[in-house]
Amino acid sequence: DGTPLRETWRRLAAAGGTVIFLMGLGRIEEIVEEIGAAGVPVYRPMAVVSAATTESQRVVTGTVGTIAAQVRDAGIPTPATIVLGDVVAVRDQILGLHQSNIQPTDAAASLVG
Repeated sequence: DGTPLRETWRRLAAAGGTVIFLMGLGRIEEIVEEIGAAGVPVYRPMAVVSAATTESQRVVTGTVGTIAAQVRDAGIPTPATIVLGDVVAVRDQILGLHQSNIQPTDAAASLVG
């Protein structure tokens, strides 16, 4: 349909890049349904970060097609941030660099070249 909200979902799907949903955990099923209907592929990476930057931080990573069930099964609490995009796939690379004590400038260079 041509409602303004539907158009917004279509624009988000067409934009690519990274999209952040704040305070959307209670509507994650609706979010993945709408972005999927708007054309985002089911294999596009997604993550949910709960209690970010605290000792209680929890992260679940998956895809548009899997994230809602993964979050439900993990019992992820609010507050949480939902991340959509290829940046989610870089998370493991960044964690590996952090664990190997590579300096940030070296880490950035390894990601782009």
